Amino acid sequence: MNPYGWAPTGAMTRRHVLAAALGGMALAGCDWGAQAPLAEDSGKVLWEADPQALLQSAQGPVPLKDSLQGRALMLFFGYSQCPDICPTGLREMGNALILLTPEERARMRAVFVTVDPARDTVQVMREYVALFHPELLGLRLEGEPLKTLTRAFRVYYKLGEPDALGAYPVDHTALTPLVNAQGQLVKLLPYGVKADQLVSEIRKLL
Repeated sequence: MNPYGWAPTGAMTRRHVLAAALGGMALAGCDWGAQAPLAEDSGKVLWEADPQALLQSAQGPVPLKDSLQGRALMLFFGYSQCPDICPTGLREMGNALILLTPEERARMRAVFVTVDPARDTVQVMREYVALFHPELLGLRLEGEPLKTLTRAFRVYYKLGEPDALGAYPVDHTALTPLVNAQGQLVKLLPYGVKADQLVSEIRKLL
């Protein structure tokens, strides 16, 4: 993990990691996690990312805007075939949901957004998020809606080159954005934040 909130998730040498980190700096122009201004309309971008989009849950699909608008949100961007970064982050999100009371959970949502929609199909997303907590929601967007959403939340991602079997890594920002009930992005938590820290930050928004 580097100080720019960027996580290499494939098999990469130190030289590749450094080059990618520098590339992320060049794209951002600064440290996305600490220096970039927080976009007050990030929640709106999320709710209106795609009028037809549905969130995937353990119980099936649910409407995007109706489920998120007016609630505090914690998000994580990644992909289901991520070997370690995403499972670790989502496990802590799931543990945070366990620590919150039912009343608190009713006032917030935890959302996993895939940056690899080609492999993360609707069914894959539904099954994947259910592994971490039944109330964790998965969002799958494609094309420009996904690009717009990742820009709004300071997320960088890049698909790697496929190997002989067609498998490929995805390098991506490993921050946890927090959004208040008014739809404002208020904090970007670094990778490695623990469940109790997530709970403390979420309760500040409720």
